[in-house]
Amino acid sequence: KGNWTEATAEYQTAIKLDPSDADSHASLGQVLERQNKYDAALDEYDRAIEVDSNTFLAHYGAGSVFFQKKDYANAVRELKQAQALIQDDAASQDLLAQALAGAGDLDAAILEEKEFLMRFPDNRDALLRMAQWLEKQGRWVDALQEYRKSAKFYGDGRDTPYNEAVVRFGTHLESLKKSGNEAQATELEQRLLAVEHITGNDESQWRNEMANAREAAQRDRPQDRERALKAAVGFAEHLQPEDKRLVDTVAELGRFYIGGSRNADANFQFQRELSLAQEVFGPQSLEVHQALNDLAFAASNQRDYVLAASYYTRALAISDKILGPVNGVSTYNLRSLGGIYMLQQAYDKAELAYLRSLDISEKLHGDDDRFCVSELGQLATLYSTTGRFDKAELYYRRLLKFEEHSPYRNNNAYAALLSKLSDVLLKLGRTSDATELHEQGEAILNVKGKTP
Repeated sequence: KGNWTEATAEYQTAIKLDPSDADSHASLGQVLERQNKYDAALDEYDRAIEVDSNTFLAHYGAGSVFFQKKDYANAVRELKQAQALIQDDAASQDLLAQALAGAGDLDAAILEEKEFLMRFPDNRDALLRMAQWLEKQGRWVDALQEYRKSAKFYGDGRDTPYNEAVVRFGTHLESLKKSGNEAQATELEQRLLAVEHITGNDESQWRNEMANAREAAQRDRPQDRERALKAAVGFAEHLQPEDKRLVDTVAELGRFYIGGSRNADANFQFQRELSLAQEVFGPQSLEVHQALNDLAFAASNQRDYVLAASYYTRALAISDKILGPVNGVSTYNLRSLGGIYMLQQAYDKAELAYLRSLDISEKLHGDDDRFCVSELGQLATLYSTTGRFDKAELYYRRLLKFEEHSPYRNNNAYAALLSKLSDVLLKLGRTSDATELHEQGEAILNVKGKTP
């Protein structure tokens, strides 16, 4: 949750220094909103907009607060302005859909949510909202399809809303029949049967084969797992592709092949995953992003680092476009790119990738280094490797500080960090400090190794 008191004081100080800083007002509003201080948050968002009417965070934040207060008309107004400023922002698009629904404009809400789902087809909450709105409009068959997609078919209880909707649909049909609307009831049944005829039996068999594949994996029976996954792909090919089952099943088969070092087979499946994702969800979607990551991993596994870097770069461009420049998804691509560049000894490129990943993590999580450990370690290693020991020291010390305050401190890892920092200090000519750290590490390991 962060330290709200410190964050509030920091932004208030920034505002005193420069009352015309719209970003500080908007950021303070965000901090207040997260503490459910909605009126105070709105005041700050309003001040930000007065200073600069093009402050995206202020319009989005105001829309969010109005939504929480169930003032849907004002929420729609602010969120539309936010959308006009950053058209590709997913969060404002999804919240705008919900605000439109709250305001009673289900047609507009459904259109917004459809666009959102084209980019995030796995978002179960959005799928359920879409299903509920369609059901409210009496579009039963379409609603049932959305409920079906939201279930994800993993047999863990997430298909309950779908099952409940089927019961409601049956009740609706009975009501139509009892009220003398036999023709309407028959038409609805036929439309549903047409959909079930396409998906019903294949869907059931797809579920079974996916379950068989999981069981085979747990029992370490690779031949049975491959057979089940191939069968699941076959059944998925007969299903409607919009729910992503075929894309996911092909990808799962590719990952199975990667695990067995069957690189040619894996490449074939991942290329198919990419083609399917582009066809079903469009070239700028997180499904394409995932397929590119799979291909990058396969290329890296075969030590084709140039190709791997190309795939990771394409994936990064998609996550940046869809989610904005500050998002946790992009950090994976940046860290992966950094690793590839390190293997190629392209240290300047690796440094840029790691630094950007660290910058994103710090913006997302503040000074909480739990979320920056990977980047800190990578940068420390990079600077040690390239002889920039003064910079290496900075990042090793941040890692040590994190380990010192961690309730789950790993003594072996802590001692290893002390040793690495000791080596860096030796390179910097600080022999006394290096010796002290080395002795600390030895003491930790010696204490750990003693038996009562």
